[in-house]
Amino acid sequence: EDAGALNLFLLLLDGMPPASIQKLYGLADNALFTLGRRLEKLGLVDVLPGNRLHLRVTGPVRFRRGGPLHRRLERLNIEFLRKAYNDEATETSGFVTQTRRMTDRTARHLQQRLREVQIEMADLARRDQLTQADTDLHSYKLAVALAPIDFATLLELE
Repeated sequence: EDAGALNLFLLLLDGMPPASIQKLYGLADNALFTLGRRLEKLGLVDVLPGNRLHLRVTGPVRFRRGGPLHRRLERLNIEFLRKAYNDEATETSGFVTQTRRMTDRTARHLQQRLREVQIEMADLARRDQLTQADTDLHSYKLAVALAPIDFATLLELE
């Protein structure tokens, strides 16, 4: 229910320093402290002197589907997809969509391949985080959906 605290947690989890968050959002010291204390009560951060926040958890964090944060995370992911869909493709970003008729066996095969890409992304990112300067790292999100589609439930004809 605490959107501000959740958003602060996500920003901290993404590696943004509290001072940068404070500057970007125009937060007064007491506002950052108050948000930090709300996360501290949940056991997610430690509020330290000088408005410093120490994240108690390390990423990546997996959120439960249908859990208390489901709706907020759903909106975040839909906004991400909308931005990716509308932005011009570059060498490091883009939106891809494809619809094809196939068997369930082919769909299972593709789903396994997508899981392998997810694992590879996690492994490569972990390696980057261990070997590269934090200033050289940028946040990337991968969102892939593979599911049966019933166009008749999504499309209307006059």
